Amino acid sequence: MNSSTMTQSQLMSIVSSYSFIIIAILVLTVIAWWKLFKKAGQPGIFSLIPILNTWTLFKISGIPPILSILGWVGSLLGAYGAGLTAPSSNNTVALGGVIAMIAMFAIIISAIASFVLNFKLAKRFGKGFAFGLGLLFFNTIFIMILAFDS
Repeated sequence: MNSSTMTQSQLMSIVSSYSFIIIAILVLTVIAWWKLFKKAGQPGIFSLIPILNTWTLFKISGIPPILSILGWVGSLLGAYGAGLTAPSSNNTVALGGVIAMIAMFAIIISAIASFVLNFKLAKRFGKGFAFGLGLLFFNTIFIMILAFDS
């Protein structure tokens, strides 16, 4: 047996170590989001409910929460519009194209709002532009900093 060959038990040891680290980070992230929502005066449980957490985060940041829904609606419309563009009749293809364009517009608006959200969230908690950049690029770390900061 070659000394550079990894045995199955060694591989499982490495995988389990990484799995433990990932689960620990996930648990810390969930706790951080919960604390952040509580810090902003919102129920912590809202951080665990998929669409409601985005709605509440937009509300905390001072961005109209309806913009958070545009990403979800845009994704659903995009999938529906893509299904309609399958060749069947000219009217269906045209309708599918219109729906796909509306979906793309909704997703772009939502993406811009999500981008701005990082900076508004930083400002809401008394942090500056650089912290907003940190939220944008290293979200998990900076959410933990916001949540556990006094």
